[in-house]
Amino acid sequence: SSWEAFQAVDKLFVGGKQLTNAIDPSGSYVADFVFGCQTKETGLFVTQLADGIMGMSAHPATLPQVLYEQGKIEHNMFSLCVRRELHVSKQGVEAGRLTFGGIDMRSDTSPMVYARNVAKSGWFTCFVKNIYIREKGGQSAKADGRHQVTQKVIVDLYQMNSGKGVIIDSGTTDTYLHKSVAGPFDDVWRKVTGVAYSNIPLRMSKKDLLLLPTVLVQLTAYEDSPDPSTGGHNFDSVIGLAADLDPTSPQDVLLAIPAMHYMEYSPSKGTYTPRIYFTESQGGVIGSNAMQGHNVLFDWENKRIGFAESSCEYQKDASQSADNGAVNSDCQLGAPSLTVSCSDSADLSGCNNNKNSNKAMKGVEVWTRIVQSPGLYHGLTCEQVSAAENEANGGGKMDVQCDGRGICREVRDCVITCANAVALGSAGDEPAPGNNAGSCGGGTWSACDYTCSQTRINSVLMNDGKCHEEKALEFTRPCHVQACGRSDPCRVPFVVHAILKLRGAVA
Repeated sequence: SSWEAFQAVDKLFVGGKQLTNAIDPSGSYVADFVFGCQTKETGLFVTQLADGIMGMSAHPATLPQVLYEQGKIEHNMFSLCVRRELHVSKQGVEAGRLTFGGIDMRSDTSPMVYARNVAKSGWFTCFVKNIYIREKGGQSAKADGRHQVTQKVIVDLYQMNSGKGVIIDSGTTDTYLHKSVAGPFDDVWRKVTGVAYSNIPLRMSKKDLLLLPTVLVQLTAYEDSPDPSTGGHNFDSVIGLAADLDPTSPQDVLLAIPAMHYMEYSPSKGTYTPRIYFTESQGGVIGSNAMQGHNVLFDWENKRIGFAESSCEYQKDASQSADNGAVNSDCQLGAPSLTVSCSDSADLSGCNNNKNSNKAMKGVEVWTRIVQSPGLYHGLTCEQVSAAENEANGGGKMDVQCDGRGICREVRDCVITCANAVALGSAGDEPAPGNNAGSCGGGTWSACDYTCSQTRINSVLMNDGKCHEEKALEFTRPCHVQACGRSDPCRVPFVVHAILKLRGAVA
């Protein structure tokens, strides 16, 4: 495939699918950019959806370099987040996001870990140190359990990283490794699956697809010492590090390529084709199929390449920015409602006939809070937000549990006298004058949480001045967001709700 073009210069600015969504072309992000105006195309440039290509390597003419040199972005880096897509279309599908000058981490599900960029110019290049095959699949670099046994492929490191090395290239659809890897890879593949590895199309069920092995690629770490922000020396707790797979280099990056990524589905033929090839005479290419489900940072400024597992869901609100272009999102909780009061939980059997009115009884208070936004990896969790607010308000010891259904329960120890228990009990039984559910912020559904469930609670303001949850009116229902289908490929990717109105119908 090839094309011919003459060079032209024009103003470039960021836009969306609709021109009305574009950044003002007179704004501060406009750059003078050289592009090729094509006069001839051959091969795939004629038949495929994309009829051109935009290079992003470390070359003075590429867009990230131009934006940096013209002072439009502060840092010489860009990130590419490639979404797991469950369908294809000749008209194209939204498949992630491209961020210039930093990282958008809001949809990441693991910390970003960094591999060393060993190239001094041109393509972003990593040193591949090991290749593994993990039995029974798994979507993450972290195994789901002990049943997923990982076996090492014995490779020639010199040949695998020869020539230009192994480049990270989103412009290459598939992944191509050195031909010397073919034999050792096939040996382990046969041992795990019982059949030879080939690039012949196969027919299989979705269940069988998910049980195919996951290929793991170990990349040399950016630094020999561990990054304290990703857990220090506790490598096993960090998704994306080699850890115990290579005790000599536990801080190395581990890139997972599950079958959902390396097996390409053909809707017209109903077949899956393995798209990891062993054909290169020098070096190799880790292509876009291996980058799926990852947020990849191409950081020429610091000579590194970052990888974080991510749903890559596009979010329009980018108001919460952190240093170096990163974006954080903390959990957001609604106002607390009292579910179990101290008088309800304390043992009041010793409070007889007002004889022990000053006797102190121990109990617990349980407060329920709606999860308005569950937050993402690089923000504070709901438990952390709850604990921080409790400390800021001078609260005492508290346990908090968030169950993934859109609610968090805060449990606090309490002490109450018999007299107060009787008084508060009667006050808490009566709604405050003029009360309605809105005064306590109740009646709304929580955000769709990680279990694909959401909960609604109803609270009433009582005479004791507190919002009490009406436990009988707590409801939980299944919910669906696109991320559910991409974090769990077995889920239906989309749910469509339709409201029909029938004119003239009689109930």
